[in-house]
Amino acid sequence: MAATGLLKRCRRVLLDLSGTLHIEDTVTRNAPVALQKLRDSGRDVRFVTNTTDQSRRGLHSQLLQLGFEVRPEEIFTSLSAARQLVDARGLRPLLLLADGAMEEFEGVDTSSPNAVVIGHAPEHFHYERLREAFRVLMADETNVLVAVHKGRYFQGSGGFELGLGGFVAGLEHSTGRFFMGAVRDMGGSEDDLPGCVMIGDDARDDVGGALECGMQAVLVQTGKYRPGDEAGRACKAVAADFAAAVVECWCNGRTMRVAAGWLSPAAAVGTRREKDLLKLGEQTDWFLLRAGGKATIPFKGKACGLLTLLGPDAPTLLIRVDGGLSRRLTLLDRWCYYWRDAVVLLCDGLADETHMLDLEVEADPPDHDVLKRPPCSELWDT
Repeated sequence: MAATGLLKRCRRVLLDLSGTLHIEDTVTRNAPVALQKLRDSGRDVRFVTNTTDQSRRGLHSQLLQLGFEVRPEEIFTSLSAARQLVDARGLRPLLLLADGAMEEFEGVDTSSPNAVVIGHAPEHFHYERLREAFRVLMADETNVLVAVHKGRYFQGSGGFELGLGGFVAGLEHSTGRFFMGAVRDMGGSEDDLPGCVMIGDDARDDVGGALECGMQAVLVQTGKYRPGDEAGRACKAVAADFAAAVVECWCNGRTMRVAAGWLSPAAAVGTRREKDLLKLGEQTDWFLLRAGGKATIPFKGKACGLLTLLGPDAPTLLIRVDGGLSRRLTLLDRWCYYWRDAVVLLCDGLADETHMLDLEVEADPPDHDVLKRPPCSELWDT
């Protein structure tokens, strides 16, 4: 990922939903965990989507059911942008929207329409309804078409689905400035755009739209992505999926292996032969540091993270840098009912020089009541 250094400086992150965090009712690999890691890094997050058949409330409910920790006010949709435009211009729209999206326009005057707002609503895409919309637009040259988005297609569970773009072309004003609206929703301005990044699966609308307005962008190879989508575009950052984007952009750096001599006492240290995440396809010895075990790790840089395996036995660590005050870091979180590879940020904000990091595994295990559900792996002796 060529833009890793640049993306590390981005403090505001816009995340696409469908195709990036999930595909219908299936989350992409480790997406809920990656989202939490992104939040833990101190980034401000907004969830942006051009989905037009669901209201913000409906999207929020869906994301919660999929296991994402999201607040309603963090969701910014193309429907939100369209409503802002309608209110700002005092438009009286004819609404070609799905039933689930209509609540976003509650209270809007729709008498004697002087505009058409069109979203993904297949039930309205028939001759009579489109003729009604056409006549509104032709009645006065000042009447406008507000296309909630112009996506050509999207990825569904059964394959590609026809998007809104073709129908918009058959009528053709777009809401535009969608990304700028999301940045303003985060308290930003146009001057902040270079410090914002969009992560999405659509090379044209997600990546291209973000780059055009002066943001950074990461294209993920999930959802509607197809090999070669990034060709000919200014996108410098491509990741296998959202979780990889988080690790590569905000958890990447120089890597080094823990040495056996850094660990003590011998009674608290074990090894396990397992896959090598730094050299895929190879095997390596992983160190197991049990309760009461300690590690002294020398490193050079402004921050230090630990590539580890988290699960129901994830401990609480005591961390001390350069002999300073100790702090506690509980690795067990609600997702530790299964084992997963993770990069844990141990310290940051340091001078770019050599440091000594001391770790100690607390003897008392953390409270397992935080787990979202009981441990589900045969590795866990219940």
